[in-house]
Amino acid sequence: MVRARARGGAPILLITIDTLRADAISALGGAAPTPNLDRLAAEGALFGQAQTAVPLTGPSHATILSGRFPYRHGIRDNGQSLAPDQPGLPAWLHAAGYRTGGFVSGFPLHRQFGFDHGFDHYDDAFAGAEGNPFALRERRAEDTVQAAQRWIETNDASPWFAWVHLFDPHTPYTAPEAFRQDGPFGGYYAEIAYTDHWIGELVASVRKRHPDAIVVVTSDHGEGLGDHGEYDHGLMLYQSTLRVPLIVSAPGRLPPQRADAPVRTADIAPTLLDLAGAPSQPNLDGVDLAPDLRRGAAPSPPPAYSESYFAAVTYGWAPLKAMRDGATKRIEGARAETFDLAADPHEDAPLADAARGARLESLLATLPEPPPPAAGDAPSAAAVARLRSLGYLGAGAPVTAARWRNDVDPRDRLAEHADVLRAQEALDQRRWADAESRLRAILETSPDNRVAWLRLGTLKVAQRVYDDGIAALRRAVEVDPENPEARYQLGDALLRARRYAEAADVWSDVVARQPKRAAAWSNLGSALLLSGRQDAAIGAYEEAVAVAPDAANLRENLARALLRAGRPNDAIAALEAQARIDPQRFALGALLALHLAEAGKLPEAEGWIARATAAQEAYPEAHLALAIRLAKSDGPRAAEHLRAALAAQPALRASVEADAELAALLAQP
Repeated sequence: MVRARARGGAPILLITIDTLRADAISALGGAAPTPNLDRLAAEGALFGQAQTAVPLTGPSHATILSGRFPYRHGIRDNGQSLAPDQPGLPAWLHAAGYRTGGFVSGFPLHRQFGFDHGFDHYDDAFAGAEGNPFALRERRAEDTVQAAQRWIETNDASPWFAWVHLFDPHTPYTAPEAFRQDGPFGGYYAEIAYTDHWIGELVASVRKRHPDAIVVVTSDHGEGLGDHGEYDHGLMLYQSTLRVPLIVSAPGRLPPQRADAPVRTADIAPTLLDLAGAPSQPNLDGVDLAPDLRRGAAPSPPPAYSESYFAAVTYGWAPLKAMRDGATKRIEGARAETFDLAADPHEDAPLADAARGARLESLLATLPEPPPPAAGDAPSAAAVARLRSLGYLGAGAPVTAARWRNDVDPRDRLAEHADVLRAQEALDQRRWADAESRLRAILETSPDNRVAWLRLGTLKVAQRVYDDGIAALRRAVEVDPENPEARYQLGDALLRARRYAEAADVWSDVVARQPKRAAAWSNLGSALLLSGRQDAAIGAYEEAVAVAPDAANLRENLARALLRAGRPNDAIAALEAQARIDPQRFALGALLALHLAEAGKLPEAEGWIARATAAQEAYPEAHLALAIRLAKSDGPRAAEHLRAALAAQPALRASVEADAELAALLAQP
């Protein structure tokens, strides 16, 4: 077998398919027609018992790319961010001479969560198809594959590594009609068939140029499809969501083979480093499978660890952890189960013999608990909303042991979780009455369900029934005091209800807990300003700018507070700084022109309004302010600005004509 050298090595294509069960593809006996995956499996190494570390998109991909388990890389739930100082496969291959490109299809892998680290090019442009209600959350395989093909074509002169993530098998199931599949889960299998088609297109285009290209295909997790009562993924740790396909195709490097020994997705990164001829990395949990594969021998990596903190973060139930060694698997939560997967692959009959799981129990007992979250770790409110729309109900909340009870097992509360999902679906579809009925029914039987209180509060706020919404949100804070989203939503509701002093108290609490959250500082500034505390508001806005100096709108909010405090020059300085950051935002330039004109700085004001005019943007307020200021000193120029204001907003004419000085300007030839 040939051992590639990185600086002249073969291209590497890593394809990760979201939400793909191993037993769904036809090469492993599944119902979905996957001829392209089957072809790759026939020419490479097909692993029948590969296992993911987490049945959630973000944490699972962090393991795939880093070769580390979640307790090492720190990502336990969607919405958490990879630390910049944690290198992974893209950075290691880049250092070995590869160009690196990432192409992702789902919002949990957006660059704001740190998945772009180490990539020369990172494409996460989800806003694709016109009219697609999910355009900001995902994009089709077709769009992602074509973006990857364009990058590969322009970077083909040097070795490259491309990671292509395809989201389609994740709900909602909306595959094109040409890929229709019948049966109770036909929508799921249709999405897999559609994804397989575009994998075929991608691999064919790569292999046409590079017959020796290394291609690895895997999934981040499976899908429950009703097994053990779970229809989606994330909550449980049964094989329906942990077992994933893994194919390693490396022509000239590895012989075709089928391996049914358990391997881990953590093993992918060190294996690819070997196949690329790149230096191995220390302190990885994954192991290099390539030496065994070269000999056609069955790999025998260490036990496979898996976890789910989804229920702990979302509901406050116990986290689940699992360890598999050979055919023996143990799941621990509030109670433990041990299975013999050789005799019981569907995990229907837990073993009564406690000794079978004793070694795995001791291994699990040595694992560390999550560290306290760093200040400011929470994603933005918009990011939380997008993750929630994909079914990740607790995304963005801190992963800390103070937030859950170890005596409530999620395996015993699956029906409650399903009820919450149905209520969330009604909320997403704005079926308010149905959503409220479902949420109140949940709270009747589970009065401490933090998600139900939070969603009920946001529902009532959306209906502008503010008192009821605020009461529900206060209850959400009581049952989950460490969750920043509950306080964030409560602060927002109080602002909307014009209860500004109370809002300021809540936002003060938020920034005390998360001092790096710029939007919270800005909201605190608004609450303080509206409650008459100008100086304190200016201080809060200044903190927001200090935390996120390049963010949009923050300096504008500061400028408005400075103007209200009678500090126009400071306000203008803030707007000028923002305009330098975002020079193409002509509305900002027009606002700056307006205040410059009112301050008597006419040449500067005309300079800013000229930029908007050159871009065919029209801002009547700024033109009107310039006309008023120029009326006594330069009538022709004042008239020019006045006519521009009226052209942009004809409704101003009546008030202009009622003003004698302005009417006289209009009369000028």
